[in-house]
Amino acid sequence: MAEALRELKPVRMCSVDVGPFQLAREPYVIYDGARLPFRDGTFDTTLISLALHHCEAPEAVLDEAVRVTRSRLLVVESVYRNSYERFCLDVLDGRLNGYRHDGTMNVPLAFRRPEDRGRE
Repeated sequence: MAEALRELKPVRMCSVDVGPFQLAREPYVIYDGARLPFRDGTFDTTLISLALHHCEAPEAVLDEAVRVTRSRLLVVESVYRNSYERFCLDVLDGRLNGYRHDGTMNVPLAFRRPEDRGRE
């Protein structure tokens, strides 16, 4: 995603992840999944893309994103409305991440329904 954004506009950006899964050429930081290694308000815009369903505490990840963001926090996440959609998400996401990370990524899947937002 970072490379596609860079093609649209020359901006500085930094990606983060909880492991050495870097698939892009952009600056990249590995963090502990709890505290982002940036000062408050470091970024004008923060994007969390299809990651919250892999987090044990998604609300804490959102809190950290808010802390390091000055202006805009964009969140893109998969949700399901019925058991068939949940099944598809589990199968597709699990297989895709296993393939993308050579089977080395722990792939917890905690998808939520749209009405479950903010609930643990």
